[in-house]
This record gives sequence, C-alpha cells and structure tokens, in this order.
Amino acid sequence: MTQFCTSKNHAVLVAKYFLALRAYVTHTINFSTTAEGLNIGAGSFIKVTTEATPYNSANTGTVDATGVITSVRDMPDTLEGYDITYFRSADEEIETGKLMVSGGKVNDSRYHNILFTVTASEVSQNIYVVEQLTFSQDGIVDIVASEYPCNSEQQSEIALAVVRSAGWSVQS
Repeated sequence: MTQFCTSKNHAVLVAKYFLALRAYVTHTINFSTTAEGLNIGAGSFIKVTTEATPYNSANTGTVDATGVITSVRDMPDTLEGYDITYFRSADEEIETGKLMVSGGKVNDSRYHNILFTVTASEVSQNIYVVEQLTFSQDGIVDIVASEYPCNSEQQSEIALAVVRSAGWSVQS
C-alpha cells in the first residue's frame, strides 16, 4: 500500500473500504462454464440466480391407507394443493406430485400409503464481482466471484458504507 497511497486520508479511506468488505461480503462462489460468448473479466459484475429446495423435517409426513395425514406441520385444505416429493415402499421410486387436502384428508388414492415432504423452492438472486478466471485447455472457464451486496435500489452496500463513514452525503 505504501507505494500507492498519496495521503493519510487516502490510507484511511482504503482502510474503511477493507472494513466494509469484511462487514458486507459473506461468501464467494465458484463455477465453471464454456468460454463461448463469455464477455467478462476480473472486476466484471455478474448476477447469479440460484434455486434451492432445503430440507425441513417439519415439512415431512405420511398419508395412511385411508388418506389420513400425519405431519408435524398443519396442512389445512387448499385449492392449490401442496407440491410434494414422496416415496411409496412398494414402488421404490421417489416421485413428485401435488397433494390435495380436503376435509383434512387426501382423497386421491395415488397418494395413500406414502411418506412425503412438502417441497418449497427458494430462489435468490445476488450480484457478484468476478475475482478470478482460469481457462483450461478444453475450453472450460473456472470463475471465482465474491458477493457484492446491493440495497433495493441496486446501490453498493460497500460503497455506501465507505461514503457514510467518510462523512460524505449519499445521492440517489
């Protein structure tokens, strides 16, 4: 840093930036993609959307031969039904379906004698700054990127923290 700092204020501002990085950046991602059509480099910003279906033991249950549901979770009647992943021991296959509950029971016999979990996908979309690109001989690009947290107005939380700590005003 001593080669590049021009003043004490400059050094303080850089320190505030590094502290903001530590406070706001919570994770990095690594992924691989093809080089075809890839127009990014180190320092580029990318938006990554992920979808996950986390397991929650409270979302599991059984349906007996008469359609009665046993579950920790309350499963009230709904017109939309519940998206489920289920297992029937006779089939030895894991399948997906829509469990319709009426009067506290499942009337569709396809869903009798099953063990199920209600699936709920969580979609997240984050902005990342590309830190490293590594090209392999077979045309694959390995990318390492750090989270770049932004507020609802797509303003950098890191930049806002530095600006506020420096006593500058923030304009939208």
